[in-house]
Amino acid sequence: MGGAPERRAIALGSHPAAIGKGNGEIEMTKQEQFLYIVQTTILANAAYLTSNKDLAQKYVDGYFASRVQIIADEAIRASELIPQQMSANEAAGEFLGYMLPNLKDQETPSPDLPSWFARH
Repeated sequence: MGGAPERRAIALGSHPAAIGKGNGEIEMTKQEQFLYIVQTTILANAAYLTSNKDLAQKYVDGYFASRVQIIADEAIRASELIPQQMSANEAAGEFLGYMLPNLKDQETPSPDLPSWFARH
């Protein structure tokens, strides 16, 4: 008799590609998987950086709200440009490696802007 639609919770820690496989839950698109990975990594990276005083001091500029909002906006744009043959995880790795300063600094040489993400 009417009532609210059934809601299903997704357990924290579930792998994005496994969500909804054969259990009636909503499957995530590659775009949604990418955004889930990017969001989770940004949050985990911020927690990691703040737990280390030296790193926090060095990378504090990367986590002002306006900078995070820019990264989020670029993530939405990037999620619409992921090449067909690339997985969400591969795309997120390239995107985050370029967009997050501490990850970018770990690469030698520093990663270039991914060609699939570049503005033409």
